[in-house]
Amino acid sequence: MSENPETLAPVKPISSAATAVKRCMDAYKQAFRGAATMGADEYTKCKAGADAYRLAMPCMGSPSEIRAFIACVAHGIAFEIWHARESTQLLYAAQVALAAQKSKIHSNEKRTSATEPSFTG
Repeated sequence: MSENPETLAPVKPISSAATAVKRCMDAYKQAFRGAATMGADEYTKCKAGADAYRLAMPCMGSPSEIRAFIACVAHGIAFEIWHARESTQLLYAAQVALAAQKSKIHSNEKRTSATEPSFTG
């Protein structure tokens, strides 16, 4: 890792994405500290933190959750939580989830407009 997140100042959450990133970083820090308490080496502490970060990431059930997921991936890239291939796969998963959400919204709009009465005057 390039920087140890233990030494960073806490970020004040200002959005659901910022809240999700904070939750991931808090999970990272807690796992890192727990591994350190058990006398783990640096690699093991970072791995424990990275695993906890992954588990704390938001699901992708709505557009705002997808944006929060992307923010967590981007933040994880900055702190080298992901390997290059893994970050690419996570961002692709977010892209697919976002496309599915847009498709779902578009489908619902079509269904609604098809059932609405047409007024011609």
